[in-house]
Amino acid sequence: MIDLSLYRKYVERIDTTLRACPFKTDVLRHTFASGAGLISLQVEVAFHDNSRFRLSESFVVPSSTANPKTATKKITYQYMKNDGKLIFRIDCHGISVPLETQLHLDLPFKRHIEDGDPILNGTMISDADFHTVYGWICRRLANEPLPWEDTNAKA
Repeated sequence: MIDLSLYRKYVERIDTTLRACPFKTDVLRHTFASGAGLISLQVEVAFHDNSRFRLSESFVVPSSTANPKTATKKITYQYMKNDGKLIFRIDCHGISVPLETQLHLDLPFKRHIEDGDPILNGTMISDADFHTVYGWICRRLANEPLPWEDTNAKA
């Protein structure tokens, strides 16, 4: 089940992280809405190299009398070059899925990479959230490899 007060704290942490990012040039979009069983967050950030990060999270939460197993999520974290070409995307197939459905990674050369794939060098994708993904982007902007690009990482 999604706890709205905890999610609001998560959004506050996102705001703090965005304000502190040395690579960010602009927050192009930031919307948060909740009510009538829906929680929605949309963020788009531009960076100094003109790359962009788009976050889209939405949760449909059943009423207190409904079966909590009917709650769903739709999550996309997409990082793109300035021309819109994919650097990486973490999502749940672009559709609303049960909360326990694991996220996966899409790269320009390989789609639907799940936990355990050797390309990930031991990195877990399934539990990624904004802070995990944003940390990876900041690493890349600091000229460090993404976890799946790091040839020195342990598999």
